[in-house]
Amino acid sequence: MINVEHSIMIIGVAAVCTVLLRAVPFLIFGGKKAVPEGIRYLGTYLPAAIMAVLAVYCLRGVQLLRGNHGAPELIATGLVILLHSWKKNILLTVFLGTVGYMIMIQFVFV
Repeated sequence: MINVEHSIMIIGVAAVCTVLLRAVPFLIFGGKKAVPEGIRYLGTYLPAAIMAVLAVYCLRGVQLLRGNHGAPELIATGLVILLHSWKKNILLTVFLGTVGYMIMIQFVFV
């Protein structure tokens, strides 16, 4: 059985680590200091690269020759592309793409 005090300590350590990791960039680059060019480059190109890796990761197991032939995945991918082209809001795009995919696999492509 898990001890309550032990669980609280684990959550506390995780919370402190999260706060410190989020505060470090502000401590290093805060104020009037110029952000190094390498960090600006990463801030520009890394989000798109991460999204591309996530897309490949999510679609890697699609089997086009079995079951529903990857239809829910391809429809959800198209939905995400259309939503992002239209609204340019990543949170909305990811949320609605996920909801659309879940609806399709739960109710449409059973």
